[in-house]
Amino acid sequence: MTEVASNPALSRVIRRDDVPEDGLEIVIDASPEACAALAETCGIPSIDSVSAILTVTRWRKDGLAVRGTVRADVIQTCVVSLDPVAGRVEEDIACFFLPGYGGSGASGDPSAPPSQDLEAAGEDADIDDLVDGRLDLGALVAEHVALGLDPYPRKAGSVFKPTGDAADAGGEGRGEDTGRSSPFAALSALKSGPDSGRSDP
Repeated sequence: MTEVASNPALSRVIRRDDVPEDGLEIVIDASPEACAALAETCGIPSIDSVSAILTVTRWRKDGLAVRGTVRADVIQTCVVSLDPVAGRVEEDIACFFLPGYGGSGASGDPSAPPSQDLEAAGEDADIDDLVDGRLDLGALVAEHVALGLDPYPRKAGSVFKPTGDAADAGGEGRGEDTGRSSPFAALSALKSGPDSGRSDP
């Protein structure tokens, strides 16, 4: 799991031995304090809500499978105007955990090819280590919220308008839709000033 997923405010630990044969359905609704802590960890202004409905089942001999959906209402910062932008995260979870799994086989047996595990779990399976027979579902939820954030949030109607040298380098530079309104284009325009790309002394 990623470091962002280790946020203790959303921790919800289950033990593999406590999961019955027919599985468990677990509902997670993050508290306002947990949402605030996760927003700070993710580096965004705020998270209004985080919820998840998860089904946890035993998988293979000693593992666990987690399937479900994570939803979150978030506030991010527009990459163009720096205004707040409301967004919705909705991520499906299909993760599998096995003790001693190090990428060389589900049971830790280096002779077992990883493809057998992926085939058993599904083509897009995400397999991770189950440590001490315990799994933090809250960490899994937090990780999927972080993964589902828009990497380039943009407020509706906002257009990058380069000025000065950046405008000269970008043509008219008056905000028309010239294919340069993306964050990448903004960065390109800023880098195309008079001193950029010169190799002569």
